[in-house]
Order: sequence, then C-alpha cells, then structure tokens
Amino acid sequence: MSTRKLKPLKELLGGADTPVGRILERSAEIDTLTAEVRRLLPDSLRPHLLAANRRDETLCLVADSAVWAAKFRYHGPDILISLRGTQGPGLQKIRVSVSGSGIT
Repeated sequence: MSTRKLKPLKELLGGADTPVGRILERSAEIDTLTAEVRRLLPDSLRPHLLAANRRDETLCLVADSAVWAAKFRYHGPDILISLRGTQGPGLQKIRVSVSGSGIT
C-alpha cells in the first residue's frame, strides 16, 4: 500500500497564478458567496438558489425556476442590506436569472 500524500488539485495544476488556479479560486469565491446568501434566505428558498456571484456593484443570483426567481427579487433589498456588512457598501443592485435543469 502506498503512503504517498495526496496533493491538492490546485497545486497539481500549477497553483493560484495559473489560469486553472484562478478559475479554481474564483469558483471557491462563488461557492462562499452562495452559501452566505443561502443563510440569509428563508428555509423554503434556500434549495432553489443555484449560485450567487458579484459583478462590480451587482449581486447576481441564479434560481432554478421563474417562480423562485420572483421570490428572490422580492427578498432582494433585504439580502443587499445584509450583505453590505460583509461585501462592502458598493453592492447596490440585484439581478436574478433562471437556469433550470430542463426537467418538467
């Protein structure tokens, strides 16, 4: 049995200063923001948030259907107020899009 220590994927692909490393780093940032936004949502909405991303002063949310997207828009002002503590005062707008699985 081998006793070799497993290396992180980021290290195997060249570290944070490579294109792949930057993609992995950005992916981790998106995962962290998505988790933070989910914590701010009511329990019934949490599973319907697919991703959260920040682009300049806009918080971009991705919902799994148009119905849930409308509910995210309704909660948008409260989400923005709550996130300004961790994301800074520059966060001014919210944009919600839909990306369903296509299963009906």
